[in-house]
Amino acid sequence: MANDRLVGSKDTQNRAIYLGTRTKPKKYTIEDIERGFLADQNAGNSVAQTCAEASQHREEDLLAEDAAMMDVSEDLQVQTISNIIGEHRQHDSNYADLATRTDQMDMDGTEQGDQKCVTAFVVDTNFIISHLSILEDLRTLSMEYQHQIVIPRTVVQELDGLKNANDRIESNQSKFSDSPTIGALARKANDWIYTHFSNLDSAVVGQRLNQRLDYSCRKDDSILDCCLYYREKLNLFVILMSNDKNLCLKALTEKILTVSFRPGMSAELIATRVYQERSSLPEVAEETPNFPSHNASVNPSPRLTPNQQLPAQPETHFQKNAELVYTEIEGIALSAIDHIMHVEYGDELDFTDYNSANVTNLRACCRCVAKFWTSVFGAYFKGTDIGKQAWKTPGSSLVKIPSSVTELEHFVEFWVFALQCFYKDRDNSQKEALNVLSDRWNNACLSQEP
Repeated sequence: MANDRLVGSKDTQNRAIYLGTRTKPKKYTIEDIERGFLADQNAGNSVAQTCAEASQHREEDLLAEDAAMMDVSEDLQVQTISNIIGEHRQHDSNYADLATRTDQMDMDGTEQGDQKCVTAFVVDTNFIISHLSILEDLRTLSMEYQHQIVIPRTVVQELDGLKNANDRIESNQSKFSDSPTIGALARKANDWIYTHFSNLDSAVVGQRLNQRLDYSCRKDDSILDCCLYYREKLNLFVILMSNDKNLCLKALTEKILTVSFRPGMSAELIATRVYQERSSLPEVAEETPNFPSHNASVNPSPRLTPNQQLPAQPETHFQKNAELVYTEIEGIALSAIDHIMHVEYGDELDFTDYNSANVTNLRACCRCVAKFWTSVFGAYFKGTDIGKQAWKTPGSSLVKIPSSVTELEHFVEFWVFALQCFYKDRDNSQKEALNVLSDRWNNACLSQEP
């Protein structure tokens, strides 16, 4: 029966032959035969070319299979991927337009997942391409920590638009020609998404068509809109996972917690820290189940921004708040210094001895600022009371976790002012995001006063 529907019965085929107007038999000349032969030859060449392209894609996929699951760990590679995707997002109008395109993968059938989930990791395109194995490990921890991974529609569309991209990922440890292409990594990410979308118990879900607050949002804003929907409509604790600094700053402005890759980061570290952040909020503290204890290292750590003011804590909880403020300021300072170095030097940065891999804490930040004071950072502090000596020999209270209320106040005062100087050339939205953080840090100091 199925075959009859597909090809039709013999009688049906015979009837189809005689439908339409009959014409006289055509007489073929030598030229007609030659044209037919050339057409067949060109068709054969086209098929061969298609097979060659498919073979090339397969080789790239095999190359990327190991590379994708090992993840991108070099700062240069992470930055390259982020830049390439940013360029595609800004200049390619053929995808990422949620307001006008509805012909992409339909995720309406994707459920929200287990209602026991209380945390949603919303993933940006650059993060899933660069750190697929971290996401896979995070997925396996979903039952233990009660979270789910959300793939925005824009990310699915961008991966589709990047699947044939030939840009290669530059690496300090391998030849450029041996590096996987963005297209190969995008196809690997697509395969991972497809595999887990088809399994309702996988903890990987997609944003549905009607899960939007603003249907006119595009590109970065559509991913941020997805975060806001899951927080405001589904009442989930939302974390944006992205290496795009501008998008992270937009999220911070909306008080959305963010995670960007840093060397040494692991899925268990992310899950543990996010659980700690969520469980510290008073409105969810009573609902939080007891999880097994995990002795995960807290350094290095993702930049985490709680989505509300730090609550007033008893004196015994001072160190916890001090560590949180220190971690956030450290993450923002590292990012700001790296951004300034790239802006000031551009393509010539490789000719300096600056290496972001060596700038991993506040003490290293101070050394970097002092080292490049004359050529770079002096202009950012012109007319202020902070000179090169302050960075060359910083007080110990400025580069370690504060141990008293007085130290915390001094620590916050110095670094808030320093970050404002670092951000003097940033746009208003980024400055506003920094102001939001500064207010939180100052409130943390006030909450410790008797």
